[in-house]
Order: sequence, then structure tokens, then C-alpha cells
Amino acid sequence: KAGKVEDAWKLFCSLDLKGVKPNAITYNTMISGFCRNGLKEEASVLFSKMKEDGPLPNSGIYNTLIRAYLRDGDRARSAEHINEMRSCGFA
Repeated sequence: KAGKVEDAWKLFCSLDLKGVKPNAITYNTMISGFCRNGLKEEASVLFSKMKEDGPLPNSGIYNTLIRAYLRDGDRARSAEHINEMRSCGFA
């Protein structure tokens, strides 16, 4: 599995070189892959990059991160994402 995430990350990183801008689905796929493989910090870094570069995060991305942190018992990080999600207008 880790090899697949690494391959996906290489492909994701090559998008800019090819003139392709990742959309929310592309980001969510990569963030989900990181989370499924226990790479939450990498997922958080990519999430921050997404917020800086666009597109706007959708509820699916927030839910992916919230679930990943809850699975590991990190209620504080989950709460941060829930609060941010609410401040962005998600219910």
C-alpha cells in the first residue's frame, strides 16, 4: 500500500509540470491515501497547500481528516477541523 501512495504522490507532484491544476477530488484522493496509510501529517501539509493554492476544500476533505484524527484518538485535531469546517459555512 505504501508504494501505491508514493506512486500517487509522484504523479500528484508531476501535475504542475504538466500544466494541470489539481481539483478538490484530486486533493481528496491524495489526502485520503495519506490518511489510510497513517500519514496524517503529510495529509495536513497537503491540506494547507490546498487552502493556499486553491481549490476550496469541500466537506469530503474535512470529513476525511476528521475521521483520521478521531481514529487515532486525537480529539483536539478533529475539533480544530470541525471548527474550521463550520467557519467555512459547512453544517
